[in-house]
This record gives sequence, C-alpha cells and structure tokens, in this order.
Amino acid sequence: MSVKMGTAIFSVVVTAILAISSVQAILKQSDFTPELKKLAANLHVTCVSKTGIDEALIDKVLNGEFVEEPKMKAYMTCLLLEGTLIDEKGTPNLEFGATLIPENIREESVKNIKHCYAVNNDVTDLEEKIFRVFKCYYYINSDIFIFF
Repeated sequence: MSVKMGTAIFSVVVTAILAISSVQAILKQSDFTPELKKLAANLHVTCVSKTGIDEALIDKVLNGEFVEEPKMKAYMTCLLLEGTLIDEKGTPNLEFGATLIPENIREESVKNIKHCYAVNNDVTDLEEKIFRVFKCYYYINSDIFIFF
C-alpha cells in the first residue's frame, strides 16, 4: 500500500469516527428516574430565574455545543449547588447523585463523573470547573449525558 493510499484511508476512518461521535443522543428526560424528573423541573426553574440564562443556550448544550458563556457556567453551577449535588467548594455528592441516575447507566455515569472531576481538580474557579466537568462528561459518552 502506498503512503498516499494509507493516508487517504486514515483520513476516511478518522472522518467516519468523528461523524459517528458527533451524533447527539443525550439521555431523554423521559428516561430520568422519578426523583430526577422532579428535581430537574424544580432546579431548571430556580436556576433560570437566578442566572437569567436564555433557553436557547441550554438547548445548545443539549445539542452538544458548549458555549463559553458566563450565564451558562452560572446555570450549570446553580443546578449542582441547588440540587446539593456539590458543596460550595465543588466537591461532588456522588452518593446522593448516584441515587438519581437511572440504574442502567449508574455505574458508567459515576465512573465518568469521577474521572471528569479528577482531570479538572486543579481548576480553582468553581463555575469554570463545573463547566469543564459537564463538557468532559458529555464527551466521554453523550448517550448518557444528563442535562436539563
């Protein structure tokens, strides 16, 4: 096989992988546990009100687009703080959080969340850290990404 052909095949494979990985398949709210549905509804209203975020920005995240926007970072942080999913230092409450995650994705979700917090452990700004954790969690496996 020539170098040119090998490069062309490599390019096709990489393009195919990127196309497949960009498919948006976020966990639907209909798949949420009853506890998470109730919490999500309450938190959404509270945090939209507190941050003044535009619903269009939330929709962008639901479509895999993480806009570097202060209101989005504040909204994400609000969801976790108000939901007692993190403390004021940003330490996750995985014990409580795990009870909200549907059982069929719980183990993988918790593993991914732990990983995302670990790789962002050095980020000192709470809102920036939470934004990066959400983004990391999405990119590991968008099929089990939970956001509302």
